[in-house]
Amino acid sequence: MPKADGAGYTAETVNLLDGARNKWFRPSDVCVAPDGSLMVADWYDPGVGGHRMGDVEHGRVFRLAPHAAAAKYAAPKVDVSTAAGAIAALKSANMSARYMGWTALHAMGDKATAELVQLLKSDDPILRARALGVLVKQHADKDTIVAYLTAGLQDESADVRCATLRLARQLGGVIEVADLEAAIDIEDPSPAVRRELLIGLRELFWSSRDDKLVAGWVALANQHDGADRWYLEALGVAAEGQWDRCLPAYLESMGRNWMGNKAARDIVWRSRAETTPQLLAAMITSPATPEAEVPRALRALDFQRSGQKDAALMLLAFGAVPGDERASFVHAESLTRLGGFDINANPAQKAALLATLDTQKGTEQYIRLVDKFSVAERYGDLLALAQAEPESQLAIEAVKALLGKREQKLLVSALTSDDAATADATIRALATSGDGRAVPLLTSVLNSEEAPINERRAAVKGLGSIRQGAVELQQMADKGTCPESLLETLKATLHTVQWRDIKEYAATKFPLPPGKDAAPLPSIAELASRGGDATHGSVLFHSTATCATCHQVGTLGKNVGPNLSEIGKKLAKEAMYESILYPSAAISHNFENWLVVDDDGNQYSGLLVSETDDAVEIKDPKGLVRSVPRGKIEVMKKQEVSLMPADLQKLLTASELVDIVEYMTTLKEAPKP
Repeated sequence: MPKADGAGYTAETVNLLDGARNKWFRPSDVCVAPDGSLMVADWYDPGVGGHRMGDVEHGRVFRLAPHAAAAKYAAPKVDVSTAAGAIAALKSANMSARYMGWTALHAMGDKATAELVQLLKSDDPILRARALGVLVKQHADKDTIVAYLTAGLQDESADVRCATLRLARQLGGVIEVADLEAAIDIEDPSPAVRRELLIGLRELFWSSRDDKLVAGWVALANQHDGADRWYLEALGVAAEGQWDRCLPAYLESMGRNWMGNKAARDIVWRSRAETTPQLLAAMITSPATPEAEVPRALRALDFQRSGQKDAALMLLAFGAVPGDERASFVHAESLTRLGGFDINANPAQKAALLATLDTQKGTEQYIRLVDKFSVAERYGDLLALAQAEPESQLAIEAVKALLGKREQKLLVSALTSDDAATADATIRALATSGDGRAVPLLTSVLNSEEAPINERRAAVKGLGSIRQGAVELQQMADKGTCPESLLETLKATLHTVQWRDIKEYAATKFPLPPGKDAAPLPSIAELASRGGDATHGSVLFHSTATCATCHQVGTLGKNVGPNLSEIGKKLAKEAMYESILYPSAAISHNFENWLVVDDDGNQYSGLLVSETDDAVEIKDPKGLVRSVPRGKIEVMKKQEVSLMPADLQKLLTASELVDIVEYMTTLKEAPKP
């Protein structure tokens, strides 16, 4: 049962039914039957987690009842023809019976009043609340309704008092706030009751600008303890649209030293007043604000619409902040949130920016700031970052920033460097970017007879990582213009690109040799009936089968496809074989393959990681994330084909495939943190 916890609730789970003997037990719904027993609906799905409902013909309903009543199910007769019978139905845990009782009592009017008043004296607060809910809507007389609500507001149970306030809101067209003002305790000891008062205040704010309402909100805000997140949110809900009235009045009540009070900092953090950005800036730069609260205060600026927001960010970006570590963090985060402008026009601001950059070297933040403010003297640093980790997220961001600044000359210099390691790292970074603007640079290396053969081969592979580059390789194959020394590299690259149409072209133009043993696989049913060697399967999973290139087991593998650490308790063997052999038949929720095409012709394929009003982020099969600005997207389409390759069985014999599935059935525990 849920229990009050401040203005919210806590709950505990009690297992009434245990599916230990049946791993396909999947309770989907629960209700109380008319006889008081508990009914639990069960469904069966051989591919749990994929929402496939593979078996729609089988299902069960379990009945849970005391042993003495469990032998036979019989729905008791519900007689609501009398007030006593209707009261009995109103007490029922079964919703249908309760509705019948509630409806009958309403229809009876005054004839049921005596029984309902008697129920108001029950020791059970739930029954008192039900009786009150009928009585206040059963009568049309305003004084009678106010009398019942007044009694409810004085009930010893906080839950009944909460229910009474909700009923009062429902009766807004019948009664007024003034009718209950004397009965409402704005300092009620229960935070949950005060939460209900705040929700009611929101509705009153909509229809009135009475200063009493602001005073009421302030009185309730003064009771925030600085720890109850539910209560804080209720304050925010109540003050929505009224912050410019509520916040100044609250801060005045707190006095000049409000910043030293955790509760006051909470309320400013949650506020949306015109002055909130300046107050947040003051909090961020105040030694009274604990270090741990600074990041959330900065994030709060993202939700402000005040005209003072930019001024606050400028103050934080270029003003004094106590402590070197806090200053570094605040300056960098604030600069990121500012709109771009010509930093060279203000030498003092540029000096502050360069000092901040020095504290952020080697980070994505560094790349973003150099890009945003066009700090040309730091472009070489971006190239060095990309070369240091050419297959990383940093490389993607650095290369895209350089291409956006049209720094082809800097990139060509690196590609033609006498240092082989520098040239190779630059090629790999360009390939990792997935950006079509890198294609001419890589093509120039491919066609350069002066470049070492290994660099030219690397350029071919790099072109295969970019849609426009892969198309160019296909055209070279069609026209026969690929240099003979690079033809085998081109063939292999076309077979391994991520785009289906080009793969199909490669399969026709350059057919692959037969599978590992050239033997057809048996049916899924037969494969599932076989036992395998789990130890050997583990070795294959992390090597020949390439499963670990996209899936994690424990701490091993890459986080691209679904984590398989617990797959053994989620999928039956049949479902595992189906997922491997026909990966596009049932793509798991949130692991669909998306195609995004921008207005430069770049194509990105992979998992949709994030989608906002500003940008879309796609994670490719290597686990790298690419961000595409929303305004540049021409096409965004969910693909029918899974990101997972459909021909993994070609790498394995039937026996090896069985071993891998046997290993997967043993994976039943999540990695420990």
